[in-house]
Amino acid sequence: MTIHERISERRKEKGYTQTSLAAKIGVHSSAVSQWEAGATPRPDVLARLAPALDVTTQWLQTGQSEPDSHAKTGPIDVVNQARGMIADAFGVPASWVQIAIRTGMTE
Repeated sequence: MTIHERISERRKEKGYTQTSLAAKIGVHSSAVSQWEAGATPRPDVLARLAPALDVTTQWLQTGQSEPDSHAKTGPIDVVNQARGMIADAFGVPASWVQIAIRTGMTE
């Protein structure tokens, strides 16, 4: 199965239309149509798409790992899951949510 087929299949399993998925991640519905027809989402969009479909970016890209896994494996997955939850709570697209993380700072 290709990334395009995984996006389409998972979107349908989650009950989203192309338009509703696009609104959830802050892109135009034609983008979702293009991905399902063979275009590949940019990495930043893929990072928003995975939590919207409740999968990992790894599964979207490779088909490896469980698609229904709620255990996100990497830091980017944790950030994107948080971005999706914040967006849902405020009723805005995930693309409107920015998260900044400072590391190596001392008090």
